[in-house]
This record gives sequence, structure tokens and C-alpha cells, in this order.
Amino acid sequence: MKRLQKALDRIRQLVSSRKFVGARHGADGGERVDESQAEVGAVSSAELDEEVTRGLLRAEVGADAIEDPWSVFVAKQSADCEATCAASGKRCSEEGLRAINVCSELEKYLKCQGCEVSFGADQPALVSEDAPAESKPRMCLVNTEAPTCLGFHKLTTRLCACAAVRD
Repeated sequence: MKRLQKALDRIRQLVSSRKFVGARHGADGGERVDESQAEVGAVSSAELDEEVTRGLLRAEVGADAIEDPWSVFVAKQSADCEATCAASGKRCSEEGLRAINVCSELEKYLKCQGCEVSFGADQPALVSEDAPAESKPRMCLVNTEAPTCLGFHKLTTRLCACAAVRD
């Protein structure tokens, strides 16, 4: 557990040493930006991914504590992960969502023009190319909060983690 604590401390250090652009989608589907941080850039995906990896958690807590294996699925625009997984006879894995909530995973499956730290129930996700400019079209977004299976937004395409249905 010492390695896990050390990694978490490093993440806290990265986050406290930088300001992130905070964005949240409003009820009308538009994006609200915390203007006090609007001029500040996001941490690069390489920095985030270097600190948070699936292997570290699996090594520290042991394979028995980890949920069933999962696969990555790309949802249709405005669809949630629960429905996306169910359409394939699977269930959404919140543990899997946490693991794919990094820029490198989004960039592997989606055509991102960039990747930013953000927050919203519809993330991790890609903002659609037909979104208004202020919503950052083609931007991939990783969630600063724990991702959920039920989140969706009319302007985003979710990256989902789907696992076998348990008996």
C-alpha cells in the first residue's frame, strides 16, 4: 500500500501545483467555465497517465479485490454507459470507468483534438464535432470525480467499460 499512497501523494502534488480549467455542462447543454481559471492550461495527458495506471492499483490491492475483466466500448453520442453495455449483453463497470478515465485511453479509441481535465457525469467522453465552439468540439474530457455509468450529455460520446453480467 506504500506505493499506492506514494502515487496518490504525487497526484495531489501535481494537482495542487497547477490550476485546471474547470468546465461543467449546463442544463441547456452549454458549457459553463470557471472564468477565474479560464486562462490556465490543463496538465498534459502524459503527466496524468504517468501517475495513474491500472497496473499500480491491481498490484497494490491484489487481483481478488478487482472486479471482473471488462472491455472498452464507444457509446453513441448522447448515450449513457449502462445502455451501451446492456445493448451488448453486458453491464457497465464503474471500476473499469475509473481505469479508462485517462487521456491515453480516450485517445486510443476516440479522435480527440486534445484532452482536458474536466468534471461531469457524462465523462470520460469526447465532445462532438458539431458542438458550439465554447463547448470545445473534438476535445476529450477526463473526469475529476468518480465516473458513473448513468451519465450522458447530448454533445458527448462516452467511453464505456463493460463487463460480463453476473449470475
